[in-house]
Amino acid sequence: MAAVGTLAAELAFFSEKRAEWLVHYDGKFVLIKDRALLGTYSTQAEAIQAGLEKLGNVPFLVKQVLGVEPIAISPALVLGLIHAHS
Repeated sequence: MAAVGTLAAELAFFSEKRAEWLVHYDGKFVLIKDRALLGTYSTQAEAIQAGLEKLGNVPFLVKQVLGVEPIAISPALVLGLIHAHS
């Protein structure tokens, strides 16, 4: 996938629409390109496949619509195998 900077418009659009989409698409995966919703899907794999079919091999955003963002945990950081510096 592309760097976050490349998907800034898509992430901003998702953020703006998230509350509205929770009502209609809670738990679904949305496919976003630029500032457009191109579809909703039951699985991440379906959304990625649709993105590739519709758009080709270009950056696009697939994100699950959830009320609370999941927290990503890095086992290497938790176990002390790597160190975070602030």
